[in-house]
Amino acid sequence: MNRQPWTDTQILPPQRPTIMRRNGSRVAADTHLLADMAAVEVVRAHKYQHHRITADPDSADAHQFRRNMTAVWQRAVVTANAIDMDPNHRTRLIETAKTDLTRRVSAYRDYSLDDIDTLWHPYTSGRLGDEVRSSLRKHPDRNSLGLHTGEDPILLSPQQWLDHARTSLDSDSTAEPGDRIAAAVAAAVAELGSPEYWDPSTDPNAGEPIGPQYSAETGPDP
Repeated sequence: MNRQPWTDTQILPPQRPTIMRRNGSRVAADTHLLADMAAVEVVRAHKYQHHRITADPDSADAHQFRRNMTAVWQRAVVTANAIDMDPNHRTRLIETAKTDLTRRVSAYRDYSLDDIDTLWHPYTSGRLGDEVRSSLRKHPDRNSLGLHTGEDPILLSPQQWLDHARTSLDSDSTAEPGDRIAAAVAAAVAELGSPEYWDPSTDPNAGEPIGPQYSAETGPDP
């Protein structure tokens, strides 16, 4: 076969498979980030109630936390829609994130109030929300939150993640101490290679991903 010489007018083949893998990892990272935010928020509220401390739900930090959580969710949904994520893949991702959330709730329940606040405050950073919204503005389908007009979003909403976290906390309250210790150890092992909260020291313009870097593993293949 004769090879034609390269010319400036030739068009490179699209790199969609690579882009889809990268975007799929983005959806997984954002989904696990939402699960961790929900776990931290619910356990923090539980700790404040236990210590009879009133947390202001209308504070600037609390408001920014909710905005950040919504922005992360929007980015995950828009990206999943853009790559037409396979329903089975999406289901495995959600179930894996739910399992991760349960482990984290169990582990965080044994943290001190100061430690929980340390996890919570980076999630109230305006820089986190700015970075997520900036990436959304570059997306042509940034307003697409459902498969079709009128349909429910294809990924769990922030409120649904918070509800799952509260259910996990209630269930964990009746668990045997040994079970809770085992869950805490499992969560700690999972965190060895990936920080569980957003690092505000990361430069959003440095080209590295902003936000907690979770494994893109979405569960066993069917």
